[in-house]
Amino acid sequence: MSGLKDKTLLVADDDPDIRKLVATAARRQGMRVIEAEDGERALRLIREEMPDAVVLDVMMPKQDGRDVCRKVRIDHATKNIPIVMFTAKEDQADRLVGLELGADDYIAKPFKIDMLMRRVEYLIWKRSEK
Repeated sequence: MSGLKDKTLLVADDDPDIRKLVATAARRQGMRVIEAEDGERALRLIREEMPDAVVLDVMMPKQDGRDVCRKVRIDHATKNIPIVMFTAKEDQADRLVGLELGADDYIAKPFKIDMLMRRVEYLIWKRSEK
């Protein structure tokens, strides 16, 4: 895999501790990180910044992660950006809904940060291979 150096990651979560955890891990990998505290800002930043990948919480104010994912997937300019969704819910139905909306992966909280970063790296690599 090509690694994460010089790639851009958008971290969208209303919990500042989660954003900080993911952002810190991504920066250690050499990534540029942009952050959003709600779905509305996440969608705006995705369209403006065109990140290499998005880590998106399901439950956020203004627009939830499902809405953001759906809008990203229907926009021709952003439809191929890898999205990893995460939520506090471990319900299989929630996972299926996220994947049906176009998420590339789905992780339940609490999660292991190393595993999340590996999944992000894999999705970026997979996208570059196409």
